[in-house]
Amino acid sequence: MIELVKKVIGKINYWNRKIVLFQWKPSANPVLINSDISYLEIKDISNSIFKQSLFPLQECKARFVNGHVLCVLQNTNQAVVSYGWINNVGSHYLGELNLNMKIPENISVLYDFFTFEAFRGQGYYSNLLQCICGRDLNSKIIYALAGNTQSCKGILKAHFKLIGTISGLNKNNYVKMIAQ
Repeated sequence: MIELVKKVIGKINYWNRKIVLFQWKPSANPVLINSDISYLEIKDISNSIFKQSLFPLQECKARFVNGHVLCVLQNTNQAVVSYGWINNVGSHYLGELNLNMKIPENISVLYDFFTFEAFRGQGYYSNLLQCICGRDLNSKIIYALAGNTQSCKGILKAHFKLIGTISGLNKNNYVKMIAQ
């Protein structure tokens, strides 16, 4: 009986989980880069940055095989301050909602961002997002859990626009949202 209750509660939590979607379009505000940082795009595991043991190697290898790109900000001391991933391959798995998203070719998906604690609150997350937005003319989408207010603030600061919220109940509505 307890297992059944746990399953029911888990399903209710899944249906109620909310993901906020944001979009950046090339016609948006210009990209502003902080001069005390450097931006790197990494496409394979051979990059020397992996000697720092900051990243799960097996997961990174799998993402590189699938054509994803790791984007990194380093400060003047070459310390990694923030990183995130770009997916340009036409589909994206959104694990939080168990959703395989079909993405148009002219849209890149940004996901799994992290800023190390010592560097939080200094605008690095927004700077990284702006660097990524300036790399090509693709529109970009990014998502965060609705309760992650810090991420949502950083995304908005980087000139992304809120396009909607999806949950387990309406997860396929993303198609209409990104088509706008």
